[in-house]
Amino acid sequence: MNLIFLKELAAFLAAKGFGVVSTSIFIESMPSTPEDMIGLYISGGSVAGSKTADTLRIQVLVRGNTLSATLVRAQAIWDVLSESAGDLPTKARITADGQPGTKFRDSNELVVFSLDFTAFVPR
Repeated sequence: MNLIFLKELAAFLAAKGFGVVSTSIFIESMPSTPEDMIGLYISGGSVAGSKTADTLRIQVLVRGNTLSATLVRAQAIWDVLSESAGDLPTKARITADGQPGTKFRDSNELVVFSLDFTAFVPR
């Protein structure tokens, strides 16, 4: 279910104009190119949430060349995912675990922002 959910999330972000799956939106990886890209990860695995939904912790890494442009993109992704209650095919509800943060630079000196979410995925 984890991989299925990440594929669905990647397709959702692509449909919102944030990139192309396997070209600039990647699942469980961050290749060295392109510079501007999104990496989607399950962080901490999944746990049984209730009898009607599973709870998944999601990390979205947003990478780019400049600090300001990458922050704007990260904030836009955060806004879309925070307001996406039930918009995905699985009708998952996504809640943000805080504002975009944990800015760092990768080995190529590109800026990376980490966005953390919790997804409640109906069974």
